[in-house]
Amino acid sequence: MRNSIVFRPLISEKSFRLAAERQYSFVVDRSATASDIAHAIESLYSVKVTSVRTMNLSGKITRYKGYSGRRNHWKKAMVTLAEGQSIEGFTAIAADEDTHNHELETKESKTSAPRTKRGVSTTVRVPKAQKEKANETSRASSSGQSPKDVE
Repeated sequence: MRNSIVFRPLISEKSFRLAAERQYSFVVDRSATASDIAHAIESLYSVKVTSVRTMNLSGKITRYKGYSGRRNHWKKAMVTLAEGQSIEGFTAIAADEDTHNHELETKESKTSAPRTKRGVSTTVRVPKAQKEKANETSRASSSGQSPKDVE
């Protein structure tokens, strides 16, 4: 889908939320004007563009092993479509993201509470037998009995 003006759609939670209001975000060429972007979007997606807002974003400064660098500067375009029009690619990607997030939630629900190691949160999977043994021990200690007496 790479065009000389529109490089790619910008995929984020905010862009999915705005897509419901007919506003779509794209990474575009830094030298492109709003009218160039509008014509490119209209030809790529066969839609009617009502407004285009652009913003130039600075690249982040990064450090790696003592060396300092900078990511590239880039330009973002927020495109508003006419009433009743939408871009189908965004809704399909949003549905895939929802499915992926649901899969992650179910995986996390099967794991224990997160532990931290050197300030980084990690999740550790605890075997079911070990969980049951820990539960028996905690019930026994709260009632003042030995674990064998609880059964």
